[in-house]
Amino acid sequence: MGRQVGEDSMSWNYRMLAEVVGELTMYWVGEVYYDKNGKPDSWSGREFNVIADWDDLDDLKGTIEKVAKAVHEPVLQIVGNKLVEWS
Repeated sequence: MGRQVGEDSMSWNYRMLAEVVGELTMYWVGEVYYDKNGKPDSWSGREFNVIADWDDLDDLKGTIEKVAKAVHEPVLQIVGNKLVEWS
């Protein structure tokens, strides 16, 4: 599960996240929050579903467009209590 969102978080976006669980690497799209220096500060866990439970179709469509942009960014892997960019 991701860390709690801190008050210092300045911005966020959707990113592809990865976490090693046993012998598997699990992937998902999550919300990543950045500190005032632009470093990943906190994130949503695997249980968070970014495209579920919308009550406005246009909001859902906008979210799907943002998620589509995330696949073009490097994957962020959870290592301990940090996110590390895969190269």
